[in-house]
Amino acid sequence: MPASERSALALDRAALDQRTRVWRTLMPPAVRAVVDRPETVVALAESRPDPKAPHSARLLPTWSPEVEARVRYVAGTAPATGDDGTVALGLSKTVADRLGYTVGSRFALVAGEEPRIHARISGLYEAADPADPFWRAHRPALRTERRVDNRTGMIWEAAEVLFDEAALARLAADGTRAFTYTWRYPVAADRVTAERAARVPADLQALGGRLPAAGVGGAWRLDSGLGDLLGGYTARARTAEVLLGLAFSGLIAVMAGALLLTAGLFTERLRPALALMRARGASLPQLARTACGPVVLAAAPAAALGHLAGRWLGAGPPQPVSVAAAAGLAALAVVPAVLAVREHAGPPRPPGRPDLATARPSRRRLVAEALAVALAVIAVVLARRRGPAGQAAPGGWDPFVVAVPALLGVAVALLVLRASPFPLRALTRLARRGRGTVAFVGLARVSRGHAVAVLPLTVLLLAVTVAGFSTAVRNTLHRGQERVALHEVGADARVFSARLEADAVDRLRRVPGVTGAVGARATAGCTLSGGGADGLLVTVVAVDLDAYRRVAGRTAASVPPAPGRPDGALLSREVAAVGSTGQIFLECGNEPRIGATAAGRFTEFPGLPPGTPAVIVPMRLLGGAQAVPSQVFLSGDRIDAAALRAAAAAVTPETLRDGEYLRTRADTLRKTTDGPLMRTVSAAFRHSVLTAAAYGMLTVVLLLAVGARARSRAVAHLQALGLGRRQRRALAVLEIAPVLLCSAAGGWALGLALPAIVGPLADLRPYTGGLAVPASAPDPLATAVLGGALLAAAALAAAVDAAFDARHRLGTVLRTGE
Repeated sequence: MPASERSALALDRAALDQRTRVWRTLMPPAVRAVVDRPETVVALAESRPDPKAPHSARLLPTWSPEVEARVRYVAGTAPATGDDGTVALGLSKTVADRLGYTVGSRFALVAGEEPRIHARISGLYEAADPADPFWRAHRPALRTERRVDNRTGMIWEAAEVLFDEAALARLAADGTRAFTYTWRYPVAADRVTAERAARVPADLQALGGRLPAAGVGGAWRLDSGLGDLLGGYTARARTAEVLLGLAFSGLIAVMAGALLLTAGLFTERLRPALALMRARGASLPQLARTACGPVVLAAAPAAALGHLAGRWLGAGPPQPVSVAAAAGLAALAVVPAVLAVREHAGPPRPPGRPDLATARPSRRRLVAEALAVALAVIAVVLARRRGPAGQAAPGGWDPFVVAVPALLGVAVALLVLRASPFPLRALTRLARRGRGTVAFVGLARVSRGHAVAVLPLTVLLLAVTVAGFSTAVRNTLHRGQERVALHEVGADARVFSARLEADAVDRLRRVPGVTGAVGARATAGCTLSGGGADGLLVTVVAVDLDAYRRVAGRTAASVPPAPGRPDGALLSREVAAVGSTGQIFLECGNEPRIGATAAGRFTEFPGLPPGTPAVIVPMRLLGGAQAVPSQVFLSGDRIDAAALRAAAAAVTPETLRDGEYLRTRADTLRKTTDGPLMRTVSAAFRHSVLTAAAYGMLTVVLLLAVGARARSRAVAHLQALGLGRRQRRALAVLEIAPVLLCSAAGGWALGLALPAIVGPLADLRPYTGGLAVPASAPDPLATAVLGGALLAAAALAAAVDAAFDARHRLGTVLRTGE
């Protein structure tokens, strides 16, 4: 909101309206689009009534057309300044009852060196609509407000009194008074879109640079927290966009792999029929209709039904990327059929057996695999060079960078595939020497698997990678937010204010459930002298570190050790960088000077924002009124919340705002995790894990179901030689075990390492209050769930084999294909 810095300029209503139009013209489009009609206020300096007044509260004379239109007078009349030299004032009835004023009360207002204002109360008013959002920003016009000087610790009450336009002209006539003009522009929340939110911070900065040149007298400035608020939101939104893009790109790759696997297995069943049709003279268009027709007839309706189901389930407004992904996946289903038809374009080739362990890939395939690995490496390098996601420009994340999980998953799958023949050969040699049949036959069948086995391995590895990455990010984010809650509160609960009662620690310690309490005093704006850092402004924290460590509990890791000397002081990195050593002195307003000796450094302290120049001194160095704590740290797992709030209110008589005197770790954590973006990110990662698990199990089912007939025919000969049912079940599990173990181990390792691989892209500081959060260790529960999924897949393999065995007799299986 544009405002003047104590300008002697006098503006009447017409001039104020003209300035309103000027500010509106100067606003960039993004700012102008999100603000409502301005609220104009003209104010004098806070004035102290003379000693004859019934109360010593300070009054702020103001004139505001918006306030005048939103009040109704319940006693007396609205201000109407006459020619008797006295300024008529309107006062809130609530304030008047508290301060002892009535209609007709007269007093003089004194503000520094300015001439006195002789005033009288002409009327008392109430809000016409107390629920009007207007009063959230103009509370002093309805009731007194506590105000605190952070340097001196002085506390006073202040309230606004209203004067009329005639009084404004009279007070400005002598030219000795300074006025503050304020235009407050409320933000229309329904107009703030994600696109506008990204542009508003920069536009506000540009608007602030235009104001000095646009002012007509006075020092005009822009005072707004909207830029920081939307800047934080934009950083969180960009981080969420990139993190979800990383997860969804892997998920799309899983879907594509599952689709290719399904279409590829279908095409494998058609290969003999296509070869027979070609041998009998069928043309390529006829082959294409036979191979591609069923796939198109199945894929197109499925894609349309899936899109409609997503709309029906309320997945949000349609996005172009969603439509493109659905269309791309549908078109991908035709690729295996097209490749199968293309094989018959030339002269017929003799059939081969592309065994997994002995086949030699062609040069073309080696080049393609090397290209896939190179693309993955390039994507990782580019991702690490992009910087934190929260600092990126809107739309600055291209699909190539976001596709890092998919590219890395494919690259790792190819590397695993190329490395798998070596252990398979070694295990086959060992199994050949043993007496058992199951191990040798199972490993031999895996080694002779067709190259189509590459797809199940890739799909399962990608699915596990998505699950591991989502789990790692959620676990890191949750632990980081717990750390933020512990850092902000400093213990299980904290009571704080400008100044607490002298016995606050003892009274709070008696609250049911409290197991420990320690007092501390934090004073901002203190001056440091001595040790080569004269004049540095610091925050002084006085606390008994040993006692606080016992109370801090889980926060104890961030509490620095106490210095080894009674007058030892710990300096933050920002203070120590200036070179403070030896004897130092701290001056905090009118309080006695504190002398201490620099005895160490600290990197962080609960309750202090990162980067704050601060000095920690022992509480014993304070004396008298200076030793009264300003905050009390409390520990306890089952603290009575109602009793604690009542006790906190009792020891905090000068609360600045309702409820600000108490903060608990549980409430802080709840507020951190309940944000809309946080809920969206958590839900998206949870759904990614579930979807990836579903596609992984679908891949296992397809692999088992489609290969069941061919495997049964191969095993039937062994059954004729005496292979039992238990051995057959073990053989079914053994055949799928290498694919499951390789994909699970490689995908889980890649998923957990992915946040560290992409580096700045996975920076979670926008969600952790600026605190850097290292990657967390694997979640034991998630690891246990992965192990359970592997056991379920093994059980599924045995179940599918049992079902096929029950439906097909041995003789029928042996005659199949004759």
